[in-house]
Amino acid sequence: MNNQPPPKAVLCRPRGGLNDTLCQIQRCFAYCRKHGRTLVLDTSRSGLRDDFFRYFDVVGTSVAVMSWHAFAKSNSVPGLTVHPAEVRERLDSYQTTLGDGGVYFDVETSVGLSFDFAKPHPETLLLHEACGGGINSIWLLKCLQPTKFLSDQLARRLCNLPASY
Repeated sequence: MNNQPPPKAVLCRPRGGLNDTLCQIQRCFAYCRKHGRTLVLDTSRSGLRDDFFRYFDVVGTSVAVMSWHAFAKSNSVPGLTVHPAEVRERLDSYQTTLGDGGVYFDVETSVGLSFDFAKPHPETLLLHEACGGGINSIWLLKCLQPTKFLSDQLARRLCNLPASY
């Protein structure tokens, strides 16, 4: 049994298209860097509908980044505190509805599925599920490198474009 306390983390569940996804990840990434937290990504609900790490490697940063599945597997220990607390026991099963400002809400409790980015929080795991874009995705791109899978897919598709394109 693992007696180590789970690392403090932010579970980022971005929604929307690729730019929205990258902007929401960047927002959480900056919070993790400032507060010494691990960034946990679950892009299965985003427009990507797949594992982020299939397409991108995170490089050149001191922020630890991992998938939700890896975090959940290694941190299923008592004492995991979650913000918002209302979804602690339902992190893989809560249902959402979109509210104002791009933040999603838990259908069962109507609690917002995010946190105040302007302050530190004592909970082990902070949940952020939101959409919304902008230009901040550009900052995240500095830490991303396409995987071999993505590079191969792009090369294959570019080869099929006509020369006039």
